[in-house]
Amino acid sequence: MMIKGSSMGCVFGFGILCYTNLSDQLAIVSSAANSFQKQLFYSLVLQTLIPLVFMHLPMTVYLLCPMLNMDSDFASLFVASTITVYPAIDPLPSFFIIKSFREAIISFFQDIQIIPPRNTMVGTYTMNSMRRDSNNETPAVNNTSKL
Repeated sequence: MMIKGSSMGCVFGFGILCYTNLSDQLAIVSSAANSFQKQLFYSLVLQTLIPLVFMHLPMTVYLLCPMLNMDSDFASLFVASTITVYPAIDPLPSFFIIKSFREAIISFFQDIQIIPPRNTMVGTYTMNSMRRDSNNETPAVNNTSKL
């Protein structure tokens, strides 16, 4: 338990140092670099919390069960399932937080037509076609079908 506590202490201590140094450095860079560094930092924070939730906390419960004279069957099943899910969930913050990754994923799913494109319009009219239609000069939509 002491090893787990010192491990988490190092993670949070160095995380705070990283945040303070990063906030000092962001004052002297461009806004694009500032935005990208913030995205990377938030991604790093979430990628630090994911192992905490999916590995450290379940293992802590698993190690506390025998100390509290509790049955560890449920805890062992829970630990096994969270450790199994961890590798699939760990890269997700990078995909969803970093803007260029997120846009690439959305573009991919739009290309294979799972997600509809964002800026689609059913009908497109220009200002000239709207004016002609209101003046009854020519119709805005040409209907060339013959009945």
